[in-house]
Amino acid sequence: MSDVIARVKMASVKADSAPVNYGRSRYYGYFEFQFKVEEYLKGTGSSEIKVLTPLYLGAVGQSKEQMLQEATRYLSRRDTTWDKLEGIVFLRQPPELSVQGRASSAASGIRMLEFTGSLPNSVDIHKYAITNDHNRAWLPSANAATGSSGSGEKRYYTQAPQQNAGSTGSASSSASTITLSELKKRIKANADLLAENSGVAGYADCVKDRYRFDAFIRQGNYDRTPSASAISFPSGQAAGYKVHSVPDDGLHYYSNWWLTGQDSDIFVYRLREDPDKDPSTGFVWDFVATRPVPEGVYQVFYHNQPSVWVPCNYNPVKLQNRKGVFLNVTAPTSIIQEAFFDPVAIGAGFGADASNGVLKTAPFKRVGSSAMMISAIGWEAQKVKVRLSPHATLADRHIDFLALDASIALRLDFDDATVTAEAGGSKALAWRVCKQPWTAGDLLMLRISESPDELVGVTNDISCLSLTPIATTTPMPAATPTPTGPAVTVGDALFAAEIADTPELRSKGLGQRDSLPEKTGMLFVFPSGQASSFWMFGMRFPLDFVWIGEDCTVVDLTENVQHYPPDTPSSELDIFESAYPAAYTFEINAGEVGKFGIERGDSVQFHSIESEFAKCCESGVCDSE
Repeated sequence: MSDVIARVKMASVKADSAPVNYGRSRYYGYFEFQFKVEEYLKGTGSSEIKVLTPLYLGAVGQSKEQMLQEATRYLSRRDTTWDKLEGIVFLRQPPELSVQGRASSAASGIRMLEFTGSLPNSVDIHKYAITNDHNRAWLPSANAATGSSGSGEKRYYTQAPQQNAGSTGSASSSASTITLSELKKRIKANADLLAENSGVAGYADCVKDRYRFDAFIRQGNYDRTPSASAISFPSGQAAGYKVHSVPDDGLHYYSNWWLTGQDSDIFVYRLREDPDKDPSTGFVWDFVATRPVPEGVYQVFYHNQPSVWVPCNYNPVKLQNRKGVFLNVTAPTSIIQEAFFDPVAIGAGFGADASNGVLKTAPFKRVGSSAMMISAIGWEAQKVKVRLSPHATLADRHIDFLALDASIALRLDFDDATVTAEAGGSKALAWRVCKQPWTAGDLLMLRISESPDELVGVTNDISCLSLTPIATTTPMPAATPTPTGPAVTVGDALFAAEIADTPELRSKGLGQRDSLPEKTGMLFVFPSGQASSFWMFGMRFPLDFVWIGEDCTVVDLTENVQHYPPDTPSSELDIFESAYPAAYTFEINAGEVGKFGIERGDSVQFHSIESEFAKCCESGVCDSE
């Protein structure tokens, strides 16, 4: 940005040369402009100012005479069209005296400045002029040579006219102009904006970068063609699977990363600390899958925003690093079909077909009919039905439904299926599944695999009544003592609770412990009201994660999360998070979710928890009972 903006008339321009200031026998040539100031629009100063501008970047010679001749040669080639016209100049205070002798010039009472803008990398003796799309630091008058029009409103070119307006000063209809009053308004608005945001760290530098890069865009330097790369990874990995990582090394040049494209909802970028490095410098951007991904080819574009642009929220589309990524997801040869399956409510049941929910299937592999596809899946009246098109029985194969953690939520053997007649004369394969296996909002992946050996434990068409437990006289085990301190009730189960409500406690978690008592857990409380992601760093025993929403119900469950050998690199640890917005995380022993019948939708209540951010309290009071 400019330190000085002034309305001026040029008094003179000359060529000169001077030694460079880094101690070697080198000289460079430059122009020295002298202007008479008519009015300061920004900044203050004397009635005359001098502006020095080097010929071009790298214009350095062995002698003063050599560079004076070079400067004189370029001076004779200057376009003098605008010299006699009043103009607006944008100037900056030099960061240091780069020409010996400036001090003596300043002593004469004439201020020494430079044109605003960086030097180009090629010869351009008009780099400051209206003809330069990148750095227009001298806007000539678009009125008569006197600088005024009949109406008294002064106008200045903001774009070089297509015809020579220098001799008459008449404006060209093909060139854009700005009035002096409008320019003053913009200068004031910019000053007000900077003053208003003076407390925002880096705001002024951000605005300076914005002006600089807007000029680059106008010049066409950033018409980028998107590039592309390819990444491969195996199908069916748990949510949070790291597809690849980009080390940040603490520089944080890019503050924000995000994805666009047809498959951008399947993947996400996350910044995390790298525990193997210094906490002040060790950060990694992880590109992770948000759910198990079926075999196929996916495409996303990733974008990033430099940190310096964040304070003023600058990130024009043309400057975004728009890089395409093709993701090749592969499956073992024994798998003949994989697909996303996101069921919704259909009638009295739950499922998906071509018009309901998500069922993204493709033709089967390695099956007699290459055109075979799944057309519908649903659960209703204690039966799961799968409709194939065309109909087939798929002997010696089975279908798995994978949950977000890649565990098998349901497995069905096609050899155990019965064929049922459907409306319109179609057929479906059916299995008796007494308990509802999924609900609206679940994010599942289905996988059909070859299974030459008979599967065990999958039954066909049994009566759900036979599954009712038979009453016995076997004594019930003794009840777990009721907790006397902080506790959490999940559904019908009451757990003693340890509270992690500070950064130190949340970072330590249950790490470096050998075990956890039964019906005891650790409740993670976050000031932001949004649960973060978790990993098993430093853990010595497996866990179940209960994710609790701000409405004090269970929104998601992650079961049987295994710990890793102590020498496992942190880059190989999986990251776990809730599939739905969660406000709290409750960690308990692995297996207790199933043992105590905890399910999504169960209510949650806190007892005797002293934390200002814990809200799921009986009668709204958590500090005591």
